[in-house]
Amino acid sequence: MKKLCSVLLFISLPTIANAYEVFFNATEPYLTKDGNSVVFDGVRVDGFGFSPEADALKLKFTYDQDSYGFMLDQGSTVVYEDIGIFHMHHIWKDVEKTEINYISPYISLPEPPADDSDIVAETPECCISGEQFKFTVPAGETFTADLDLEKGHVLSWFILSPTQDFTLKLIGANTEFEVSGKRKETVLTKPVKIFLDGSYQLTVSGADAEKDFSFKMMLSNANNTISAPAVHKDVLKVRIAKNTWEYSKFQVTLNADDTLELPATGSGVKLLLVDKMSQTIASATGNDVLMLTATKPSTYYLLVFNTTTDEAGNYAGRISIQAPEPVKETPTPKPSSKPKDDSVPADAATTN
Repeated sequence: MKKLCSVLLFISLPTIANAYEVFFNATEPYLTKDGNSVVFDGVRVDGFGFSPEADALKLKFTYDQDSYGFMLDQGSTVVYEDIGIFHMHHIWKDVEKTEINYISPYISLPEPPADDSDIVAETPECCISGEQFKFTVPAGETFTADLDLEKGHVLSWFILSPTQDFTLKLIGANTEFEVSGKRKETVLTKPVKIFLDGSYQLTVSGADAEKDFSFKMMLSNANNTISAPAVHKDVLKVRIAKNTWEYSKFQVTLNADDTLELPATGSGVKLLLVDKMSQTIASATGNDVLMLTATKPSTYYLLVFNTTTDEAGNYAGRISIQAPEPVKETPTPKPSSKPKDDSVPADAATTN
């Protein structure tokens, strides 16, 4: 309720100068299907009860013909409370369930051997993310599966050998994702970030409802690792499966003037360092070295992921965190202890 009241106050006072700060840096804006609105997903706000490190907003601006500008659609504002850091398709938040189970009656089973015709294969009760299954959907029906998802999941689907043109949809809390593919086309969908816990429905439908429709599918959750701290001399080892958007997460804490170095090692992965505001601080690929000298004590968030999705990624790199060398003080010369001689030499000239 507190967050809801904050939203109402936030959207009703858009013109108050310096009442709050709004950060669009880490958003991924996109146009709605009708082309009349632009959506900013992941806006950070400092003020009105929001923490820019923990909370995010989804804001929709619709074109107004009277003012020739875009106006905030107040009714479409969504709060992602305590979602934490996310950047591009990466969500930093650890999820409780890294694997996702789903039930489908359409899974294709191998035919029983000819000499064992009395054996009837049992229909499995569920499928699991990260594994590929073949499904056959009878004419007139649509593949449907219910997914119990939590905020932090990052989903994608790898579709193989569809026997028809098809459409895949995911519908749920603040989520309407749709992608289409052609017959026999191999498709890896874009990743879908899940910001709200809830029940979601996945459907896959063929273009010709009068014919059976079969396809192979692998559902993946890219956020399937637990974040880990990384300190000086640690060797970070990562393996990322192909045909997914998987990534690994490490946390690096630096003191003021510490210098961080981590080689990308030409491994086919990208190293990305973001700050608590989800903004990119440094990155490296190929033979580059990720480098950063901290200007103040801070914690940074390191993401390791593939530069291409059609190949597996293997990475091993040793992290270096070097403190600045202490400044050597130049010793101050000590005053001479020899007394000053003010006497006049005996042979000095005397004037009258």
